[in-house]
Amino acid sequence: MATSTVNLDKTQYVKVNQGLNALVLQCLRDSVRIVFSELKPARGNTIFHSLSGKDQPLTLPFTDTNVWALAVTETSSLVVTETQSNGCSSAEYGLNIQRGRVPGVGVVHVFGRNPDIDTGDGFEDVWNGGGDYTAYNATVAEQISIVSTSTDDTNIAGNGAWLIQVVGLDGSYNEINEIIALNGTTPVTSVNSYIRCSIAVILTAGSTGHNVGEITGNQSVTTGNVFFNMPTTSNRTLICTYTVPAGKVAYVTGGFATLARKGNVSSEIKVSVRFPGSVFQVVEWFAVVGPGSSYVNRDFEIPLIGIPTGTDIRIQADVDTNNTGIAAGLEILTVDV
Repeated sequence: MATSTVNLDKTQYVKVNQGLNALVLQCLRDSVRIVFSELKPARGNTIFHSLSGKDQPLTLPFTDTNVWALAVTETSSLVVTETQSNGCSSAEYGLNIQRGRVPGVGVVHVFGRNPDIDTGDGFEDVWNGGGDYTAYNATVAEQISIVSTSTDDTNIAGNGAWLIQVVGLDGSYNEINEIIALNGTTPVTSVNSYIRCSIAVILTAGSTGHNVGEITGNQSVTTGNVFFNMPTTSNRTLICTYTVPAGKVAYVTGGFATLARKGNVSSEIKVSVRFPGSVFQVVEWFAVVGPGSSYVNRDFEIPLIGIPTGTDIRIQADVDTNNTGIAAGLEILTVDV
């Protein structure tokens, strides 16, 4: 919730809402004119709501457009209280975010799968590479070396994947991306340098319509830091990790975990975060059990802690039966700071 005094103007309307949120408008002195319009109204606009210092506050449980105010006198005063409840369902609010109608707010969905966890492995990250997600060991940005296990994944000439887009963060945690032409079993190198890169997607392919081989991307110098290991035919990485970009604070609003293979098995799941300069700390722990509660979903009406720039987030799983597959995902709200 944010309350502020609006800097009114007699000569033109000024916008008073930051997003499509719930508002309370209170005129403290003289009167103001209020208009609801996507575009800025002209000063001479004749359709308006008049709000005076003698009136009760104007409460708007939700807004679906911009709200504008015009001072009637030099001493007109207006106070606005805005809350991000939006007065609508979470689905409607999420839709407005995806439409870009909630300034400074974004949604990120991360999801992954670990196809084979054994009892002796302990907790493994939920990603297709299995074991620990070694890319989190990266401390400096490097170019990415990308290679496939199949010669079919060759731009133009092959039947498999042609162009791959990688999305990640540079050494200052700014968001960057680029498109790279694949060359089958011969490694190709990115132009940009990355300190994090957990998302890669195939944009174009030959007659198969997908990557024929397994495509791996790792730091070109510190080769043990593997950013992604794209499974065959998937056209996308399956990695349930996220690092908060520069200029953002993140809030985990939900998550899920499920057994990716049927059976009488159980798994413990933990969500951990590592703040810059610190170590991983568990922030959520739950379990899935087959064949009963083999799927668990978490919705946080009050999001988990505000997570600052440069913080790493991961989901890990431990199992009681060999050859257990686990899939998991997180829904993350990002807010500009």
